[in-house]
Amino acid sequence: MTLPPAYLEITTQIGCRIGCLNYCPQEKIVQSYKGNKTMTLDQFRLFVETVPSTLPVFFSGLCEPFQNPSTIDMILYAHRLGHPISIFSTLTGLSPTDAYKIVSIPIDKFVLHLPDAYSNAKIPQTQDYFEARSIIEMNVKHLEYMNMGWNFVSNKCEDMARGLATKKTGRRLCNFLESPAYQLLPNGNVYFCCMVRGLTEKVGSLYENTYLELAARHGEISDRLQKDPNSICHYCNVSEKYYLRRLIQKKNELLKGKTIMQCLGV
Repeated sequence: MTLPPAYLEITTQIGCRIGCLNYCPQEKIVQSYKGNKTMTLDQFRLFVETVPSTLPVFFSGLCEPFQNPSTIDMILYAHRLGHPISIFSTLTGLSPTDAYKIVSIPIDKFVLHLPDAYSNAKIPQTQDYFEARSIIEMNVKHLEYMNMGWNFVSNKCEDMARGLATKKTGRRLCNFLESPAYQLLPNGNVYFCCMVRGLTEKVGSLYENTYLELAARHGEISDRLQKDPNSICHYCNVSEKYYLRRLIQKKNELLKGKTIMQCLGV
C-alpha cells in the first residue's frame, strides 16, 4: 500500500488580514496562540535545519503567507536546500518584484485563492496585486485556482474550532493520520495537521526537537487519534471510516487503476 505523501506546512504569521471568518476561525487561532506572531528568516533557517531536504514544504497554513515580508526569502532558502515547494496564497502582500523571484524557481503547485462575489475573502485588489497575479499566472506551470464563491464547500474546520462540529463514531482515518503533514507555527511549535485550527494536538517544537524526532511520534499519536472516540479526528470532516477507507485502498491496489469492468474485459 502506498502511503499519502508527507510534507511540512508553514504558517509564517499569526493573525490573517484576509478575514475569511465564515470558514476560518481566526479568533480561536489568535486566542489560543502564544509567542512571537511573525516568523523571521533566521527562525525559519533554524527550524528547517533538521528537516530532510526531500520533504516538500508548503507555504500556506493559518494565515496568508505573504503578509510576512520575509516569506519570499524563506521560499528561496527552502529551494536552495532542495525542498519541493508548494504555495497556497491570495497574493496579498506579494510585490511584483517578489513575484518575479518566485517564478525564477520551480514550484510544484501554486494554488491561487481568488476574490469571490460574496467577499468571504477580503483580498485588496490593488495595482500591485494585479501585477503580481499576472506574473504568477503567466509563468507558473502548476497553477490551480479556488475561491469561496457559490460552489465552495467548507471542510468545517471552523466548526471544529468553535465547538460546533458533529461527533462521528467508529475508528477514523485520513491522509494526515497515515503520513506526517505537520503544521509549523512562528513560535516553533508543531501541530498534527492543518485542521486543528484551535491549536490542539501539539506534536512538539522545532526549538526542542529535531524533525525526525517529531516524525517518529506520528504512529503513536495517529493510533490514539484514530481510536479515541473523543479525539479531534472524531469531529473532523476530513476523516473517513477506517475500514471503508482501507477497503477502497485495497480495491485500488488490486485493480491497479482499472475499473472492475475493465478487469473483466467487458
